[in-house]
Amino acid sequence: MIRNIILNCLLLATLSGCNETNTDSTVVVNEGLKVSKISIAVTPPELDPMLFDSLALECFFHLGYSTGGEFYYKTAFESIHHKLIEILSEHGADHSDIIFLIDKTGSMQNDIDSVRINLNYIIDRVSLFNDVNLGVAAYGDRIVDGESWFSSSSLSQNYDETRNFINALTVSNGGDYPESVYDGLAKVILETNWRPDTKRMVLVIGDAPSLEDTLSNYSRKDILELCQKENVDANIFPILVSPFSFEMLEFYNAFTQPISFEIYPNPAIDYITVKTNSDSVGYFKIITMSGEVILNEVITENETKFEFEDNMSPGTYLVKIEDKAGNFLKSEKLLITK
Repeated sequence: MIRNIILNCLLLATLSGCNETNTDSTVVVNEGLKVSKISIAVTPPELDPMLFDSLALECFFHLGYSTGGEFYYKTAFESIHHKLIEILSEHGADHSDIIFLIDKTGSMQNDIDSVRINLNYIIDRVSLFNDVNLGVAAYGDRIVDGESWFSSSSLSQNYDETRNFINALTVSNGGDYPESVYDGLAKVILETNWRPDTKRMVLVIGDAPSLEDTLSNYSRKDILELCQKENVDANIFPILVSPFSFEMLEFYNAFTQPISFEIYPNPAIDYITVKTNSDSVGYFKIITMSGEVILNEVITENETKFEFEDNMSPGTYLVKIEDKAGNFLKSEKLLITK
């Protein structure tokens, strides 16, 4: 039976003054956002590689670990509002500023609907605390979605503003798999009307890793440094949300052996080989960091070799594997050398 099923983006970032002592009992790595204090190398937990994308797992796990937070994930069999209520129950506090930061791209439609339908339960949990301001922000792909990639409401104790924002939220295209997670988090840190001396929490809900390199204004390292520069202490509690539907998971559960992938060599020079234990896989793509698909081939055998075109320049690319219906299965970075 497949356990530990998929994740896809929620991030809960708890923000307070850098010089203050962190009172959250779950924080055991560091008391303030001092990245230099973290010296123990850790790796993300071992999750089913068929269902948990390695790039998304690395992105959200280290956002949590590097800030003294806690890593969460949500399967397609769970409702996102239960996970939000769990985190609020464990980490909420009086005199807080709380923002929901939501990935608004198309694959998030079911989770956005879950937040919308169950919003009263979420607000009821927030209302158990005294003096709490609530706000909402949404992000997509800054490159593909243009000026509409980010929107937000102000922090307020008028929770009807939160309801109105979420009820009016519509999904965007978002382009390919990664989204502007780091850029969205940076805008929340820099542009939110935070009150002084509050516990600041950003609950980021998403299902994909962040755009990086030239496609993102901020890296994960930049986010940590930005918190220090702006005198903000962020304990991030990421929740990776499953990108698969309930029906997709039922399909995958029919396999007695989980689908596995091996992509080699990496770095590569003239070719790449995809090895899998299933013949149900559909497509192999190589995508530039600007989002252009330069190789789109069908996987026809358990071990398939793909030779590069002559015009493929050395550099970093994104490998993406999809099933026959075009649903995402796996991605990882590929370095091509000459």
